[in-house]
Amino acid sequence: MSIRWWIFITLRLQTSLIKLVFMKAYKSILISLMLLLLTNIIWSQDKLKFEFGEGDLEDYKAMAVNEDKILLIEFQGDDRKKAKAQHDIIFSGEKIAALISENFVLYSVNSKSKEKHTLIKKYDISTYPLYLFLDGQGHEVYRLAGDFDVNTFMLAAGFATMPDNNMYSWKQMIDQGEVPGSDIYFNYAKGLMLGNLDYSKAVADYFKYSNTDFTKDPYGAEAVLLFTEDMNDPRFIILMENLHSLNADIDEKFIRKRVYDIVSNSIIDAVVMDEKISLDDTLMKTSEKLMIEDPSLLSAIVKIKYYSTVKKNQNEYYRAVIDYLMAGVFYLDEDEAYDYIVDIAKNCNDKDIIMMATNRLLEMIGKSNKTEYQKTMIDLSLKNNDFMEANHALEILNKLNSETNVYSPNEIDAIGKRIVKAQNAYKEGAKKETDKGKKKRKKKKK
Repeated sequence: MSIRWWIFITLRLQTSLIKLVFMKAYKSILISLMLLLLTNIIWSQDKLKFEFGEGDLEDYKAMAVNEDKILLIEFQGDDRKKAKAQHDIIFSGEKIAALISENFVLYSVNSKSKEKHTLIKKYDISTYPLYLFLDGQGHEVYRLAGDFDVNTFMLAAGFATMPDNNMYSWKQMIDQGEVPGSDIYFNYAKGLMLGNLDYSKAVADYFKYSNTDFTKDPYGAEAVLLFTEDMNDPRFIILMENLHSLNADIDEKFIRKRVYDIVSNSIIDAVVMDEKISLDDTLMKTSEKLMIEDPSLLSAIVKIKYYSTVKKNQNEYYRAVIDYLMAGVFYLDEDEAYDYIVDIAKNCNDKDIIMMATNRLLEMIGKSNKTEYQKTMIDLSLKNNDFMEANHALEILNKLNSETNVYSPNEIDAIGKRIVKAQNAYKEGAKKETDKGKKKRKKKKK
């Protein structure tokens, strides 16, 4: 083969390689641009979700009519911090952003506006935060009041956007006696409950027109869990007997939570009504009768309620909290567990309880190392005079905070100074105790 031929092949190979590299680079740039565009779209949706406008309500009503959308009115109430925290949780995520942008016009009632009191009176508002869903004719098609989660909001928003399947249309059907099935009664009763309205008659109507064997009704088990408050109610007893064989599409966590709520409240009511009843005996007998899966968790829930309301006892209360944190590892939401630990760090001085709370927090840090967790770890460590752990937590806190910016530089500086101050005070106290001991020993020798 000639040298000219080799040169030709070499040049062709170099050209092909250059093209290949260029095409890969071009493809990489194209993918990057697409990702950037997608990010901007998502960011725009995120931006939309927080745009609850203020101003003249009539303008927003007209906007909703013109765009054929539902008007969503937000009442935050006086506890703005709590309302904003819930707001930020609910209105996050791509699904919510897409749902909101396509179907709703958002309006927030200013706490200082003239129309606030008129709207409160008109719509009988007493619980906050509250969200009203109004259609183009001004009919209330759904409402949510108090604490609720993202799934509940999605449920409400879904019904609100259906012209013939919402609270307004259900009420019309019920008033006119034209209800096609028990599901209408159930959804109407549940809607009233979520809106913090009187739902007793609607519940009675549901059970009246539903399957006599509620365990076979599509909404039967959920209805008993939502609308029952007494563990001695025959329906609740039947539910507990069939709990593991229910053919119902209900979240298992919701089932457990409602069962423990109903049973714990009933036990406390019984003990309050008859002082001769033993709390521990009642817990044991109830757990056996209803075949409660985790009696220790039920016991902790009952005692938290009992020692915080009926017979206030701080030590017993915090012991119950610790039992709850330990027994409810797979039951509690992370935020709920953290709130209890923060409370212990702030208000409890029992060394053993603080140590157990520290261990529980370490487990949470192992799963999700949040900046706030390290701040609470410092608080707990200072309570137990564990300055090595406090300084270690401060070091991690500094690293995390450089990315999250949860705390300002001044706040971080104040935390560091608090550790130094506590450490110095502890050393000074220890020195005084040592000096006292020396003086006592000298007196004995004399």
